Amino acid sequence: MTTIIGLKTNYEANSIIIVSDRQKCRYEGDKLIAKEPVKKIYSGKSWSMADDGGDDDEVIDFYHTLQGRSAKQDKQFDQVDLQERTKSMIEKVIKESFFAEVRDLNTKLMKNGADLDQTHSFIFATTHPELGLWLIDPFGNLHKPHEQNHFQYIAIGSGKEEAEKYIDSLINGEKVDREKITTRRGIKIAKETIAEAEKDAFTGLGYDLVILNQQKWVKEWGKKIRNDMKKAEEMSLESIANEYEPPEIEEKEELLQKEQEPRAA
Repeated sequence: MTTIIGLKTNYEANSIIIVSDRQKCRYEGDKLIAKEPVKKIYSGKSWSMADDGGDDDEVIDFYHTLQGRSAKQDKQFDQVDLQERTKSMIEKVIKESFFAEVRDLNTKLMKNGADLDQTHSFIFATTHPELGLWLIDPFGNLHKPHEQNHFQYIAIGSGKEEAEKYIDSLINGEKVDREKITTRRGIKIAKETIAEAEKDAFTGLGYDLVILNQQKWVKEWGKKIRNDMKKAEEMSLESIANEYEPPEIEEKEELLQKEQEPRAA
């Protein structure tokens, strides 16, 4: 399973923030044999989606179709045509509050032997035709976040209970102003919530972050975060090593080794 958080800011420049963990569990029978990092949030020019049902091939094909890059698409359509078809599809979905392709996807999975617990719900966000955030149930119906959640947020997946408990503690404990959720504050809340949801055994291995904003559209930030964290760790380890050996010792050893290497004739 997984944990995915979607929240909409409500102060100054509105944004939608989606954060997911990256853990996939592989089993042989009932035995857990590996935990692997996987991508769980997929995005296009004006939309982003994430689901709580694992990485079935059918679901990945569904995302790729929305992105206009599925090999199964008709050959006569080029990338621009495919993206226009997706744009029209999403406009219809929002107008009707119904995503027929999600219903069809889950229907197909159930025909192939999945039960209702193995179907997929989605967090769905757009910048066009509006900046909006929805939950899509397995039958394709769109649901706005409940007003009782204080500000607009949705949590899905196996870590949902831990995530909702943490956000409610922030609001009820007045640790955040529910009427002033900025993009900066929203990012912090979403990241902390994912960390808290790691109490769930099926949530972990870092996180991905996507931000939708009508000024900056849709941007994925997970890869940058991981690269920055890796660089920071390398710098920290270098600093620790310098506490024991000045870097020039290593440089001198490398220079001496080169001088001792036999020269080519």
